[in-house]
Amino acid sequence: MRRRLEEFASRTGFALGFFDELASTNDEARDARYMNGAVVIAERQSRGRGQRGNSWSSAEGMNLTFSAVLCPAGLRAESQFYLSKAVALSVSDTVDSFGIESRIKWPNDIYVGDGKVAGILIENDLMGACISRSIAGIGLNVNQTAFDPALPNPTSLALQKGAEFDRSEVFERFYGFLTVRCKQLDGGD
Repeated sequence: MRRRLEEFASRTGFALGFFDELASTNDEARDARYMNGAVVIAERQSRGRGQRGNSWSSAEGMNLTFSAVLCPAGLRAESQFYLSKAVALSVSDTVDSFGIESRIKWPNDIYVGDGKVAGILIENDLMGACISRSIAGIGLNVNQTAFDPALPNPTSLALQKGAEFDRSEVFERFYGFLTVRCKQLDGGD
């Protein structure tokens, strides 16, 4: 997966940090070397985070755990929901593109039926009244089929379709949808 995503990043023109293990992709993505559009991916996170201090658990090498760096031009802090909306819709678009009907539990969870297939954690930096930089951490359950029984309702793309997915293809689709949604957010196409 690493080689394919490095080639995709090179063709598409964004910086990619790919790691076997990190404490948290959001923490790594805070590094100033990651600019708008950059993505940090880890095969394993030792301290992945979710909303409200929850942890994000993911089987190593089975899913997608990554953070995208976004710098929305002129987006005021009070309008941050538009950024959450763009990211959540991008994840939902990705799931739907594989013929799996998803729904968004606003602002940060993606469900298929009663099962949670993805979670999002967005952390914003402000400059004056505007968001200067956002880190959108995303955990998308792709090929994991056995989960910790303590988790209330997890599911994955593989469980929904009964087949394994190419994680690189899933990520590439997501990045395409995110690019379109962010252009809409910035007032583009």
